[in-house]
Parts: sequence; C-alpha cells; structure tokens
Amino acid sequence: MQGVKNEKCRVTIECKVDDCIRRIHASLATYKETYQIKSYEGRHTCIRTMKSSDANSTWIAKKLTSLLVADPHINYPTMRQVLLEKYGIVPSNDMQLSWVKRKVLEKNNGTYIV
Repeated sequence: MQGVKNEKCRVTIECKVDDCIRRIHASLATYKETYQIKSYEGRHTCIRTMKSSDANSTWIAKKLTSLLVADPHINYPTMRQVLLEKYGIVPSNDMQLSWVKRKVLEKNNGTYIV
C-alpha cells in the first residue's frame, strides 16, 4: 500500500500495483479527532508476492517434489510460476531453484542430471 494523498483533512491510500483496485479514502471527522472512512475497496486484483526467509530451498523442494519427479527437465521459469501462483512466493534467484532441483532429484533418483 502507498499513500496517494496525505493532506491535513483527507488521506487516500492504494495498492502499489498500477492495475489493482484496492483503495481506501478517509477524511477528518466532524469532531476533528479521527478520520472517517469514506470509501473502501478491499479486494486486490493483483497477485501479491512475498519474499520469505522461510521459503528456503528445502521448503521449496518439499512443495515441488511431485512436479519435479513427474518432469525432471522442468525449466526455472515454470518452477517460478508455480511457486508464485500456488504459494505467492518468489524464489531469490535461479541458483536457489537449481539447489531445489538437485535436492529433489538426488533424493528420488540417487543422481542429479542437468
């Protein structure tokens, strides 16, 4: 969320993503001690992403095991897309996905083939 207007008597805040409709507008109440919400759209129409230190290669490997066993030659963009759509997580880089692939395939096949 980011502030669009922040004036003495009114405030408007909206989602940072350009096409998202999430927005709140408030203005100073008549007794001038608090703000009163005038309009509120709570739905996000964007895909929110999170970077999490809990989403390390071990955690990601557990989540993608069935996918990697079914298709050991899956590419990194596809893996990244699955993580984003299913878990809202963006992996830090391709090296992390490489480690994920290595862990899963070594565990299931005994060897890792590029």
